[in-house]
Amino acid sequence: MADQDKDIRIGVYTCYCGGNISETVECEKVRELLEKDPDVVVSRTDMAMCSDAGQAKIEHDIKELGVNRVVIGACAPALHEQTFRKTVERAGMNPYLYHHVGIREQDSWVHHGDPRATSKAITLMNAGIAKARLMEPLNPIMLKAEKHALVIGGGVAGLRSALDIARQGMRVSLIEKSPFLGGRMAQLEEVFPVNKPARDALHELIEKVQEHQLISVYTRAELDELKGYLGDFDAKIKLRERGVSPDYQDNPAVYEACPVEVPDEFNYGLTKRKAIYKPYPDCYPAEPAIDWENCTLCGECAKANGTGIILEDKIETVDLKVGAIVVATGYKPYEPRQGEYGYGEIPEVITLPQMIRLLGMNGGEETLKFNGKPVRQIGMIHCVGSRHIPGINEPLDDGKVNDYCSRVCCTATLHMANEIKDHYPDVNIFDVYEDIRTYGRGHEDYYLDASKK
Repeated sequence: MADQDKDIRIGVYTCYCGGNISETVECEKVRELLEKDPDVVVSRTDMAMCSDAGQAKIEHDIKELGVNRVVIGACAPALHEQTFRKTVERAGMNPYLYHHVGIREQDSWVHHGDPRATSKAITLMNAGIAKARLMEPLNPIMLKAEKHALVIGGGVAGLRSALDIARQGMRVSLIEKSPFLGGRMAQLEEVFPVNKPARDALHELIEKVQEHQLISVYTRAELDELKGYLGDFDAKIKLRERGVSPDYQDNPAVYEACPVEVPDEFNYGLTKRKAIYKPYPDCYPAEPAIDWENCTLCGECAKANGTGIILEDKIETVDLKVGAIVVATGYKPYEPRQGEYGYGEIPEVITLPQMIRLLGMNGGEETLKFNGKPVRQIGMIHCVGSRHIPGINEPLDDGKVNDYCSRVCCTATLHMANEIKDHYPDVNIFDVYEDIRTYGRGHEDYYLDASKK
């Protein structure tokens, strides 16, 4: 092998990519022009440079022709950069003396049928050769990493992440801003396509997280400050008082005594809750919490219970040193603008998340009711909040419109339509859509079932 610190000897390889590149770019012309460069000792093409045969050519040239710099024009570096680094390393060359040029995504795919694509490929490859002349051998940097992960968010994604990381033998600290775990999944009744009760599946996961010795869970907790770098972060966590001690014995009189009523976010504002509350009976933690933003500190709840209630919003801090961070902060459902399809003006116009909660609250009733009245007909409107048209739909707060398809609302709406018909067969449903787009595997079945019903 040639001394990498002496003469620059570049090997250039242009890939056909099975036709993805060669149908637009004249790869042989590229090869011929590049081999005229004084620093290029070999220029080759191959139908699939990433194949065993293609890699063998590169290894041969490094060993037999003294190639000490490699430039490959192929698909995106994200796909095969590691492949080719291992190739040159097997031949005894430093893997960082290889440069990857993406002439598929950056050229052939965006200039299909354009005769200028070949000249662009030559320009990109020449730029790669120019960079190769300046490359120097590198060695990987080894960093010590704390075997402790911080997971931000106590919904299903955060809980699943925490459990999977802990099973690899790492300590995990999970923080959740609200007083309770579960996030949006706790507000669902079923998860599809398995139609398993959502909170049952959620509670199984919470129980595993709670019992794992390597996981510490902090509710009413927020990330207040973060310093450091990958493998070595210093995190400062701000903890707010729950307002109820762990030895508190649940007492219905406490909720009745509280004079404050606010919209219940768990039911998306369809109902009210008190300033001391639990989102649902089997929530975790099992103790209620005080909503400090709405609590008047009147003390009526403490009088009704006697012990276990602490009407002081104390703030503590916990310092953590972690090596990795998972951000699983969840999402907010789209809320239509005031007046959009009558939303916010006509009480009976509600969102799909509200409909899910309405079915959950209606329980085993034989008749579906809303605001105390039986529901006989329902219109379900697709694409609200997506597939906006500039100039027709009003821009959102960021000045843009959501012109994309959400990819989820068709299946979710059809799932809800089937749920309603299964529980309340006498309800008539009108499904209003532009196109039906059931993206997931097996999701077309929801459309077929709804069509039959």
